[in-house]
Amino acid sequence: MALLTFLRRELAPFPGRWRATLRIVAGCLAALLVDLLLGTTAVPRGHWTIITIFTVSQADAGASLRKSFQRILGTLVGGALGTLAIITLADLPMLYVPVLGALVAIGIFASLTTSAPYVMLLSTLTFVIVTFFPPDGAATAAETGLWRMLAVVIGVACGTGAQIFLWPDDPEERLRHALAARLAAVAHAMRALADGHAAGATAPRLAGEDLTVQLDLLANAEARHPSLRRRHAEQLALIVEIDRLLTTSAWLIGSAGSWRARDDRLDQDLHAIAHECSELSLALEAARVPAAPPPTERDAGFAGWTPGLRAELEDTWLALRRVRDALDFLDPGRPVDAPVIDRPERTPLLTPAFSLDNHEAIALALKSALGLVLCYVLLHALNWGALVTAGVTAIIVTQTSFGATVQKSALRLAGTVFGAALGIAVVVIAMPNLETAAGLLVVAGIGFGIAAWITAGSSRISYMGLQTGMAFAFAATDPAGPTTDLIPARDRVLGILVGVLAMLLVNATLWPVRARLTMWSALGRALRSIAGLARVAPATGQHGAPLDRAIRLRSAVYLDLSAALRLSTESAAELDARESEPERQMMSRVVGHAQSVFLSVLALIRHRLSPGFPALPAVIGTLRRDFASAIADILEALADGLGAGAPPIPDLPARLAALDAAIQSVDEEPALYDSSPAARVAERDHVAIARDLLQQVAALAEAVDAARALRAP
Repeated sequence: MALLTFLRRELAPFPGRWRATLRIVAGCLAALLVDLLLGTTAVPRGHWTIITIFTVSQADAGASLRKSFQRILGTLVGGALGTLAIITLADLPMLYVPVLGALVAIGIFASLTTSAPYVMLLSTLTFVIVTFFPPDGAATAAETGLWRMLAVVIGVACGTGAQIFLWPDDPEERLRHALAARLAAVAHAMRALADGHAAGATAPRLAGEDLTVQLDLLANAEARHPSLRRRHAEQLALIVEIDRLLTTSAWLIGSAGSWRARDDRLDQDLHAIAHECSELSLALEAARVPAAPPPTERDAGFAGWTPGLRAELEDTWLALRRVRDALDFLDPGRPVDAPVIDRPERTPLLTPAFSLDNHEAIALALKSALGLVLCYVLLHALNWGALVTAGVTAIIVTQTSFGATVQKSALRLAGTVFGAALGIAVVVIAMPNLETAAGLLVVAGIGFGIAAWITAGSSRISYMGLQTGMAFAFAATDPAGPTTDLIPARDRVLGILVGVLAMLLVNATLWPVRARLTMWSALGRALRSIAGLARVAPATGQHGAPLDRAIRLRSAVYLDLSAALRLSTESAAELDARESEPERQMMSRVVGHAQSVFLSVLALIRHRLSPGFPALPAVIGTLRRDFASAIADILEALADGLGAGAPPIPDLPARLAALDAAIQSVDEEPALYDSSPAARVAERDHVAIARDLLQQVAALAEAVDAARALRAP
């Protein structure tokens, strides 16, 4: 019943799915026709063209262009390395097998630790396809690499051409609509806050996920429309400022329960913010520069406001002004600089994870190499050419946790079985009655259409569609014309089954990585990054190293919180999934509190960076640093407490009470303040945000204590 519910939800139509399906089918039929015209001697492995089309068929035309470039680059690099390995070592098996395993390990490690993971992975896969030959296949192995390059080029031409010229989904348009939707969400949240319905105000759970998607869309849009690169600064500012609005609104929602007073001017300001967000959202939807706002007079000194609220609303208005300025990219205007703390970090090719200290990536790379060598030994021991597919499978299903490996293996095997079944049905029922290539195209179009429909679905099922299309092409299409051979379908299913079993065996017995356990490690890394941000917060008025570190830590928090949630989902595929359900629920709770702490720390930093923040006496700076250091110590202790067997945090309530008393003392000692009223107001706001942060940390500590009790043996 659960499976039927899942399939009914994932296979249901949604806007754009028919277009995506038809584009894939059109590209597949064009490639099949090219293969038929060239014939079997020209393209002996024509199914590779079909595989390429499914792979490069992305959500929009710009993404397809990027994927196509990466696929060609990876194929050329892997093919060249594979050919070189065969020429130099094919007749030296004592060296060939270790070198094969070593290069695969290096490729997998690079795919995990560089900013071009798909290029590295595809290079490794192509290298395996070329070098992983049966006992009597050494003479033609190098030739295989050349045919693969040709097939990939044909597939890229047909697949990318269909994506660009047939009902294309423009990434620039998708980006505008996504940003407009985010602004509309902020408007809804602000209206709910103004009307006193904080419970009705919603914000994204993890803004970093959407931020990453939109940065990818920007890269896709610039690949599709090179002229947009001239407006990169404005569009980047637009993305990060809207993300800033969302994180600020999430902080306001979380702190609404602690507001000590309200008045009409506060509600008017919230409504004005909501109205401005709605106007900017409509302008983005219509791809036009927004009309000039009507002149308004704002009272920045609302009596009775909760301190800290003023600073965040001023920050919101500043972000809205920058969004309005950034929208000049729709009609060229002045350049806009992204705010420093909210600037996305630009990742070089070699990320910080590219290090010999990254034991997790090294272990995973070695396991992949071992699984591949195991399949290679079986290939030669059994003299069964079908196990070439097992070697490729060993690389593809290699994932960062056992649960993820099970998920990937299940999707690959299910898609292959379904695609092979479709292919066998076509061979048995239709092929005996086909006499022309036109008939083959009609029958193949039906099979490709089914696979394409699955591929166009969500990430939970799209990989199964990719495998369905691969298996169907392998079984039912042949450059020589209609075929009645059932052996390819059988061999592909068995080869993938052997590869899956080999990697499951290796992952279960050698350095097993359980998603149930590693999700807490990812959360611990996120808490340590937030602690690092808290230490940087008092110094963010400076430029240079402290600010650069804050930007890096902000990106790290997003990545690690996302990783914790992803690993929590992957743990549902492990053998003890039923028993680990309470842990997954607890993980969701702890991540929610961690995000609230993260947003409060960002609020502190943004307030410190706000224009006109006055110079304060040294004693206040010292107190702020002491407070930030204490908060960072607590977060690091909480991160340590997530580990199995870690001792409880000593006297946490007492430490929080002491910190709160220290902050209160600042507010109660007027002599510590500068004589400027602006300085006094600014510091009160800073203290109010810090006090809210204390409450968020206390809630996080309670959640961590509950998680530790749940995980105790």
